[in-house]
Amino acid sequence: VEALSRALALELGPLRVNTIRPGYTDSEMWSGLPPGERDRLRQTVAATVPVGRMGTPDDVAHAAVFLMTNRQTTGAVLEVSGGEPLVESVEVR
Repeated sequence: VEALSRALALELGPLRVNTIRPGYTDSEMWSGLPPGERDRLRQTVAATVPVGRMGTPDDVAHAAVFLMTNRQTTGAVLEVSGGEPLVESVEVR
């Protein structure tokens, strides 16, 4: 997806094409987890990522608004992960 986004940014300019790369995001996607597992997942992510918490849908939405409103940004991959790539791994079992 990232390579496609960059290629489209080159091909379609001056139209802007960007990508958001979200990390763990606390959303309804996790609602099917057994009781207690969702809280354990939040705690594990919070203890591992530099920002100390799991992301929210609002975090991703703010990134989208930035990419839509900044007219000088194209071909970008915006990381919205709390710094997850900076640590070895988030071990979720």
